[in-house]
Amino acid sequence: MEMTGLSKVSLKPPNFSLCSGIRQRRTGSLLRCRTRSTVVKSMSTNNTAAIPIMVNSCNGQMGKAVIRAADSAGLQILPVSIGPAEESGNTVQVFGKKMQMLGPKDRESVLASLFNEHPNLIVVDFTVPAAVNDNADLYCKIGVPFVMGTTGGDRNQLYKTVEDSQVYAVISPQMGKPIVFC
Repeated sequence: MEMTGLSKVSLKPPNFSLCSGIRQRRTGSLLRCRTRSTVVKSMSTNNTAAIPIMVNSCNGQMGKAVIRAADSAGLQILPVSIGPAEESGNTVQVFGKKMQMLGPKDRESVLASLFNEHPNLIVVDFTVPAAVNDNADLYCKIGVPFVMGTTGGDRNQLYKTVEDSQVYAVISPQMGKPIVFC
């Protein structure tokens, strides 16, 4: 898969395995798994050593799936999520975790504070297509590595923003549940 000048980066720590031991086949440019994926934790972790992640749009289908997988892998899920303005200030439950929803107004100051407190923070974005470029601009401005799971936005501008910022990012044209959680 060509990434338009961006180097391929894996944010998966070596002690975790996704789709491990599963037969795979290529369909076009996507790698598809034949059986359901599982996240396998190969060594014990605790939250002080775990990678902190922030899942934006945590109450959507993909956000919930990412939180479930991250939790089972022992990652530290930060209890904050960026969503639409109408959800700002709400607290939602996602698999037993209370998540504080932030609207666009508070996202920059809160994300900067979280990144300062958790310098190994990785953001996973499954928001909406209209927010792709604004969110990527924010992540790059602050310097936080991110996974852009949302399809849409101006992809050429997205690639340029990431390339110019030197921030690590995983960007894929399709990160729907059937693809990611094969």
